[in-house]
Amino acid sequence: MFNNPNIFSLILVSIFSLSKGYKASGTIVKSSNFNAITDAQTLNTALAGFGTKDKVVIGVICGRTNYERQLIASEYNRLFGRSLHKHIASDTSGNYGDLMDALMVPSAEFDASLIKKSIKGFGTDFELLIEVMLTRTPRQMAATNQAYSALYKKDMADDIKGDVNRDVQDLLVRLIEGKRDQSNTVNLEMAKKDAQSLNQAGLAKIGGTNMEVFINILTTRNYEQLAKTFEEYEILTKVSMEKTIESEMSGKIKTAFLVLVECIQSPSGFFARKLHKALKITFENIQKGILGGTNEEALIRIFVTRSEVDMVQIKQDYQKIYKTPLETHLRHDVSRYFQDALVALLQGNRKN
Repeated sequence: MFNNPNIFSLILVSIFSLSKGYKASGTIVKSSNFNAITDAQTLNTALAGFGTKDKVVIGVICGRTNYERQLIASEYNRLFGRSLHKHIASDTSGNYGDLMDALMVPSAEFDASLIKKSIKGFGTDFELLIEVMLTRTPRQMAATNQAYSALYKKDMADDIKGDVNRDVQDLLVRLIEGKRDQSNTVNLEMAKKDAQSLNQAGLAKIGGTNMEVFINILTTRNYEQLAKTFEEYEILTKVSMEKTIESEMSGKIKTAFLVLVECIQSPSGFFARKLHKALKITFENIQKGILGGTNEEALIRIFVTRSEVDMVQIKQDYQKIYKTPLETHLRHDVSRYFQDALVALLQGNRKN
């Protein structure tokens, strides 16, 4: 299952937020009384014979962390001499099968595959690329970087450089390097100094925006520090950071910085809006008789990557923004076992 022991050691680290001060909670947490052997045996019985007991499979797979799933897979191979991942893939199909497949992939490898997909072929799926690059911690990016090299025998930074323009290259490479402060310490004097530097690099600069200053500050300061810097910037300039970026930048670097600012302010709000967009497209396509597409892919991606991070906050923000529980929209807009699995991840295995 694991191609690189260093990747394995990195994904053992449980990462629950973009920064330590962001109060985030996954709906899926470490299972109480977890037993990989028992789960492997339960799954083997559910997958054996004619007809898969999908509710049992969903109950186990969607009620365990990614790390626990890897332990179950290891025991399954030891006990029954076959790949659990492949067995599940052969017994499931459609969007449901795609979701179960994604849940069985080690987290770093899944993110590596998303980055590869975003830059593969003609043109770049820039929205997907920046979603992954801008919403992962330095530790996650380090693990993803190693997974990418192991899976594709290429350097992730080099591949990304070949697909985006210079300004965006610099931003994304800095994120790969993982220089962001991971403390939750806020230094008021630094915030004021950085606000002045950003002002001088932007609206106050004659001859255009100094992108290097923006990139350096926004990729090295912790998120609490940046939030304070934005406050100080608005006090100093009477203009919000978003409006500055809107007026000072253009193209993909503008898009990337706006996403970064949105994630600094509310990562869960960012993903709540992405889920709503994905569900809206899914519903519209169902009405037209169209199945499949990037809408379901977005649902799968977000549920797989955020269920252990901040799905509690995402569903809270979803209801706050759209005045309807996320679960209600899921039950209305997606079907059958795909729905059951998504709802299981949304409800989670927390005891309180």
